[in-house]
Amino acid sequence: MIKLYLKVFDVVTLVECESERIASVIRAGFSAFFVEPCDCTLEYKVTSNKAQGFIIQRRGLESEIESDNTYELLYNFEKDLTIELELCRKDLFFVHGAALELGGKAILISAPSGSGKSTTTWALLHHGFNYLSDELAPIALDTLNIQPFPHALNQKKHPPEPYILPEATFKTDRTMHVPVEALPCQVVEQPTPLAAMFYVKYNAEAEVPAIEPISVSEACMHLFANGLNQLQHENKGLATATDIASRVPAYKVETTTNLKKSALIIEELVMSL
Repeated sequence: MIKLYLKVFDVVTLVECESERIASVIRAGFSAFFVEPCDCTLEYKVTSNKAQGFIIQRRGLESEIESDNTYELLYNFEKDLTIELELCRKDLFFVHGAALELGGKAILISAPSGSGKSTTTWALLHHGFNYLSDELAPIALDTLNIQPFPHALNQKKHPPEPYILPEATFKTDRTMHVPVEALPCQVVEQPTPLAAMFYVKYNAEAEVPAIEPISVSEACMHLFANGLNQLQHENKGLATATDIASRVPAYKVETTTNLKKSALIIEELVMSL
């Protein structure tokens, strides 16, 4: 067994990999989290099955998680790990969204699947922003700091030029993952104060991108809808989402086929904060 130790949000996880093939998949997705062997809170074992797929086992989990390919292995492992981290860190409000940093300020970018969140995130990394995460943005409720979750950046399709993906991109049947070592920016390792929230929607018919502020109630609605652990918080998370939305400005962004212009309007606004 190949033993990999990951430290995420101060929670150490041991992943025992049956083969180098399996270990290489975990490394591609989570290389930023590796630490030296130490006492762990969570323990996983990943093995191959007879159908050339994978089996994920976690200490304390009675049933096995079967994955047919490397895409499902990465997806299922991260999904289960995220749920366990939510239980370990109930002081954090977990949001499905990207988190980036510029000038010591963090921003949250959230959107429904297929709305251009990951593509916009990838473009922003070429315009001065640094990387915290592209899928998970845990917010500390006392400080409103976003905790870094720098796994490999996930892309479902090839972005347009000049934002082409690097050769080091790890490819599955359905997704492409840019390891943090290949990102065109710095990786943020420290909690960073949340300065603004952006809710992105792609409009292929729009000629120019647009950005406008939204009300606290609308921001709360988006934040609550994209939360991942609402039930662990007061009033099923509604009070928490309302508190965050009332303290952090939020904006609606309509992106277009001109990815550069879409990224630049976000950059300009963040620099003005």
